[in-house]
Amino acid sequence: MLSSLLISSFAFVFGTLVGSFLNVVLMRRGVRSPWRGRSACRACARVLSALELIPLISFAALRGRCRTCGATLSLQYPAVELLTGFLFLFSSLALAPQSSAAWGTLAFWWIAMSFFVLIAVYDWRHALIPDEYLIPFAAAGAAYALYTAALSSAFGEVLLDRALAAVLLFLPFYALWHYSEGRWIGLADGKLAAALGVWLGLSQGLSAVALSFWVGAAVVLLFMAAQRLLHYRDALTMKSEIPFGPFMVAGALLVLFFDISAVDATQWLVSLFPFS
Repeated sequence: MLSSLLISSFAFVFGTLVGSFLNVVLMRRGVRSPWRGRSACRACARVLSALELIPLISFAALRGRCRTCGATLSLQYPAVELLTGFLFLFSSLALAPQSSAAWGTLAFWWIAMSFFVLIAVYDWRHALIPDEYLIPFAAAGAAYALYTAALSSAFGEVLLDRALAAVLLFLPFYALWHYSEGRWIGLADGKLAAALGVWLGLSQGLSAVALSFWVGAAVVLLFMAAQRLLHYRDALTMKSEIPFGPFMVAGALLVLFFDISAVDATQWLVSLFPFS
């Protein structure tokens, strides 16, 4: 019991620390390297002290404002830290690592969670998934595939499954992108689908992509219903450009944490609305 509590506590705290670094990566993209230079206030450029960089605690203590100029700090800072902390925590709970192999798997899951946060947050804010996130994400997935295959008695079959998943998940997105000349969907979504195939394999990868459409449709319909209730109808319409990356990440998380398949989700929805 104590060991489990310590692992969970470590996972959450470590996740918030990683989330703090992910904020640096997100905020500095296109400006400067996240590895160079200390963090500073974006308004007055004052270099922040170590006490001002404690995940979650510093933001709360400063009440979301710069100590020097009083500028309001973005809610993205605590949101990303909290999200990453919980994803690391849920990963540790799902895997409950006791052996060295399980700890290795957990390390890969934490890498995946970090990229999930980067991809989802950046795509949501900018409607773009940079290759500089997708390429290392896919490379880490390839390393995870090799690790998983090495632990399996069917080394070749595992690698073949991941390779097929990458190709088969990419092709439909490429076809939609090519046919619509990029109006319906971005090619980066296809690259993300291929990377998810490398990480998850064909069965789970297909479920993740299918669930992402369910999640996306549900979120859009809820937003549109809320707009109608609040008489605010111009923000989101059926013709609005909506980032799809966050929904693909959500689909992957549903598969990883809850082992939900698209078939199970469809059967559950059908059971809610019996027609016979």
